[in-house]
Amino acid sequence: MEKQFICIICPRSCPITVDTETMVIKGNKCMRGRQYVNSELTEPRRTLTSTIRIESEKVMLLPVKTDRPIKKEDLFAAMKKISKISVKAPIKIGEIIVSDFIEDGTNLISTKTILK
Repeated sequence: MEKQFICIICPRSCPITVDTETMVIKGNKCMRGRQYVNSELTEPRRTLTSTIRIESEKVMLLPVKTDRPIKKEDLFAAMKKISKISVKAPIKIGEIIVSDFIEDGTNLISTKTILK
C-alpha cells in the first residue's frame, strides 16, 4: 500500500510517496523529507497553538504555544488542559505558562506580551 505526503519541513514542499510494506520512500529532495515521513509514520508530532484566558484591562485571551512539538494523539488532552488555564497580566512573550506541559521538557509559552 502506498501513502502520500507533502513534506512541510522546508519551502520545497516535496510530494513524497511511501510503500508502507517495503518502506521505500520516493520523492524527497533532501534527508529532512525522509526524516519527516519516518516521523509521520511512527510518531506524528505537532506544535500546538491556542489561546488561554488572561485577566487584563485590554484583552481577554493570550496566545500560547508549545515550545516543542507534542504527540499528535495528545492534542485533544492538551486542549482540554488549556481550557482550564487562566493567568494575570503582565505576561511577556516567551514566558513559560506551564512547565512540563503534556510531556516532560515541553512548556506552554506565551506568544505575545500583555502589559495591562
